Amino acid sequence: MVNVLCSLLVCGLVLVSAEQLKDGDVLQDYQRLTGLRSLGVEFAEHFRNASLTDLDLFQSRIPSQDDLLCLADMAQFMQALTAGKLWALRMIDAWGSIPSGLLYGNLVDFGNFDECIKISKEITSSHSINGKYCFLNVSFMKIASCFPASCSAATMNALLEQLMQKILNSNSINIQIREDSCQTSESKPWGGMTIFTVVLLGLMGTIVGLCTLYDYFLCQDQSNIPVTVKIFSARASSRAIFRIVDSKSNPNVISCLDGIRCMSLFWVIFAHEYIYSLISPNINTFNMISWVAEPFSSFILHGFFSVDSFFFIGGLLVATVALRSMDKSKGKLNVPLMYLHRIIRIVPILAIAILVYIKLTPIVSGGPYFKGGFHGTAACEKGWFWTLLFVQNYATSNICLDHTWYWAVDMQLYIISPLLLIALYKWGKKAAAGIAVLVLLLSSCLSKSWPTLCFWIVFACMQGDGGVADSVLSSPLSQPLSRLSFSVHSFPF
Repeated sequence: MVNVLCSLLVCGLVLVSAEQLKDGDVLQDYQRLTGLRSLGVEFAEHFRNASLTDLDLFQSRIPSQDDLLCLADMAQFMQALTAGKLWALRMIDAWGSIPSGLLYGNLVDFGNFDECIKISKEITSSHSINGKYCFLNVSFMKIASCFPASCSAATMNALLEQLMQKILNSNSINIQIREDSCQTSESKPWGGMTIFTVVLLGLMGTIVGLCTLYDYFLCQDQSNIPVTVKIFSARASSRAIFRIVDSKSNPNVISCLDGIRCMSLFWVIFAHEYIYSLISPNINTFNMISWVAEPFSSFILHGFFSVDSFFFIGGLLVATVALRSMDKSKGKLNVPLMYLHRIIRIVPILAIAILVYIKLTPIVSGGPYFKGGFHGTAACEKGWFWTLLFVQNYATSNICLDHTWYWAVDMQLYIISPLLLIALYKWGKKAAAGIAVLVLLLSSCLSKSWPTLCFWIVFACMQGDGGVADSVLSSPLSQPLSRLSFSVHSFPF
């Protein structure tokens, strides 16, 4: 989230600077760019009748085997262009161009990704010319290009340099292709972990399917379902998830928290989707400047406050359940069991999420921006263990699965919670005063942490030496909480 906001800030500064440009500052650069509007056509016209000697790409070094293969494919491509072959025309047709609406913030032209990578022309029985889709970086713009897959980005940069020299008689506009932006139709072979992920998910799906069928057809009496079937049956699980429970039937139920959680979820999801749509390619990027000044933008720009409600809910439930348990057991708290229960609930799901993100998404996804996988894929491959240890918010700046920073902070607070809960139960108001001081000290160092820890002050101020949890829930301040139904076991974190 922080990285996204920083990106938006930098982008905003660039846009504000662009908005403040004067007419004379824009005119010269704009005229140069409009001369390159049909890059694919210019490329075709320039190289259609060129010979290999005209290309003159390797003045300073001896060409490698790959270079020679690229030149041979370029020669075939030029001949096919001259002859009007369909595959060669498609390679040019897939190119992007200087986008219209450039002064309105339209800075990306994707060309036609599928048309490019699906090109495959058999030259010999052992060799085919395939399309290679790459982005041309033209100043602050990205424009699609398509050329033979045997040609490297460095070779194509040399060709484009010649093209710019011919069109503009100048190298004033820097056009460059980076190899890490290029894609072909060739897919990587599945590795051992990819196969393991597919087999694991397939096995889990099979077990759930079989248990669900067994439950549906063979279990007429729902009260006598075998334990294994009940655990894995989607039918049994759906009954447990969607059943309506009387709030008075469970002392650990505070149902108004359902509404807080639901509204916070809406806020979190909507804000993230909106932000990512802002930083994705848009035809009206410069409208972001006026949008930031509108009242509605505050709902998005301050969306991080919605996360504080989840910290509050989590802390409230942990404190309520633990203090009630200590009331019944005369101050005893099974801390190892608390930790074990949380690890069993979270770690397996998190590990599978990382596996799916790294190994499965490249198989089922693709597109012009997909080179190298989704955002953070490299961070997951290098530092996935930090996430499983719940220390990624301190151990690395490149977090595997950005949103898991919440789980890390929540787990760290959960680990220290028994110390505060036991102290609160044993020493009452003295411990409450110490906790209040601790909250103030942490708040002075971590400005974002105070909403997370404030619930300790609330509990400390509202309790006495005995019957801690009951005094909390019976307080006039908490009466609205006791009228609704929120189950601690349904909380996702």
